[in-house]
Amino acid sequence: MKRSGVTYDMKTGIKICGLSRIEDIRAVNELKPDYCGFIIDYPKSRRNVNPEKVRELTALLDRSAVVPVGVFVNKDVEEVARALNDGIIDIAQLHGDEDAEYIRRLKSLSDKRVIKAFTMSAADPVNRLRETARAVISCKADHVLLDSGRGSGKVFDWKTVRNILIEEASANAGPSDPDKVNKDHNDLKETPELTDILGDWFLAGGLNSDNIEEAIAVFHPFAVDLSGAVETDGLKDKEKMRFFIEKIRRLG
Repeated sequence: MKRSGVTYDMKTGIKICGLSRIEDIRAVNELKPDYCGFIIDYPKSRRNVNPEKVRELTALLDRSAVVPVGVFVNKDVEEVARALNDGIIDIAQLHGDEDAEYIRRLKSLSDKRVIKAFTMSAADPVNRLRETARAVISCKADHVLLDSGRGSGKVFDWKTVRNILIEEASANAGPSDPDKVNKDHNDLKETPELTDILGDWFLAGGLNSDNIEEAIAVFHPFAVDLSGAVETDGLKDKEKMRFFIEKIRRLG
């Protein structure tokens, strides 16, 4: 399912996720990534913030330049809609087990955008990846985000996932043969654009200074999502943010 029109000469968007301090807001106001993310009411994350803190932080955010995104994991749909409709955040990112009915309900409660995250773990067998790929392709959210796991800091198997998405999206896809996944589309740069399949999609999971250029060249995502790569000792690092934002802007 293609969610929206894509202009291929557009710059790659940048999302800095896991903000929790006023210093983080000052940094993004200066550096101006396209999006910033707040992990809301998920105590398992060390980047967790409560809604009141998010309200305080987004009140200081330059929202003319940076779009605030709330990241939720299996929260009550009405709570997520309330955060959107109250203007605390402008986009909800769903990073749990939220299904099609949950997304439909959320879209009925708010006209704000929704990102649905999907985990494509390198540890998953091919049949599990195919099942996830079908869910990605049929998803009714405004955007999808492909990740290797909640804050895992690891990349997924880019070639395999790309091959599977292309095959599952094709009307003439062949049988689910694990060997076929590894043989087809081996030259990633010669295969179809995932934006043709996924629309304006986000790439996350283990992106760092060594692989960000390859990730953008191979996938041409609508936006990349960074968190651990722009931290030092578990806190957001303004100079690391600057490095990645400038690098990605140069890449286009």
